[in-house]
Amino acid sequence: LMTMNAAVLLSSPAGERTVPLEDLIVGPRRTVLRDDELLAAVHVPRPNARFGAAYARFGLREANAIAVAGVAAGLALNVDGTVRSVRIALCAVSPAPKLVQSAAEALLGRALDEGALRKAAAAAMEAAQPISDLRGSADYRRELVGILTRRALVAASQRIAR
Repeated sequence: LMTMNAAVLLSSPAGERTVPLEDLIVGPRRTVLRDDELLAAVHVPRPNARFGAAYARFGLREANAIAVAGVAAGLALNVDGTVRSVRIALCAVSPAPKLVQSAAEALLGRALDEGALRKAAAAAMEAAQPISDLRGSADYRRELVGILTRRALVAASQRIAR
């Protein structure tokens, strides 16, 4: 949802406010919700033409497992196949889900070729802040981010109606 520019509506007796989804979670078990607020709605804008999104994750088991690493990509292409817009989000490799602007910048205006995928993967790996725990070392998780970034971008591009 972060890669699709989703926002949440927060409501309290004092009124309502809209917060971009990427700003909602600020740390483990911490959000920007005030004590008197509740999450009332999630707004997902209609995607523009030639848009695709995908999520790639790696877990130790197939079902009901906490992800060791995850990457989401939302991608819009121009008619000539170059990247018009892109948002890449990481999960399970930082204190909160996070957008990786540097990975997006590596792709803007470029064809989604091997070189562009490599640059985006490297930027995502650099932005990751994984910890080591029983599911994997920080280095292992960082490597997974690179692989998953490539997979999510390719899958998102394949979902675009050409």
